[in-house]
Amino acid sequence: MQGCIFKVEFKGISMANYNDDKLDKMYKQLPKINCKQLCEASCSIIPIGDLERKRIEKWLGFNPFLTPEQIIEDLKSKSPCQFTCSLLKEGKCSIYRIRPLICRLFGLTKKMQCPFGCVPDKWMDDKVAREMLKKAKY
Repeated sequence: MQGCIFKVEFKGISMANYNDDKLDKMYKQLPKINCKQLCEASCSIIPIGDLERKRIEKWLGFNPFLTPEQIIEDLKSKSPCQFTCSLLKEGKCSIYRIRPLICRLFGLTKKMQCPFGCVPDKWMDDKVAREMLKKAKY
């Protein structure tokens, strides 16, 4: 685990023309899902790969990630229910266009099924999902 999304103030920089071929090609391989946009309660501290971490830092213009040591200290003082992704704004992902692969995989594999009934057009094999995470340097 390289870092986790946590404690950030979003600057709202436009991503309309942002492109990263390596990651975007990977994302295009993912099955489609008819999302009901009810999953904000599932957004918490997440692992994030080096490629995506750098991409998000570049976009935001600062490092929004805690070190593993900082996360451990926070975990000692808070219950897991107190952790939500700080990139959620009004219940929506403020970096949706460049959200991490782990977020994109939510609801696409049998092991990460959506609790709200959203189903992909095709279930993704767990092994394929793990391989994609490796490619994104998780």
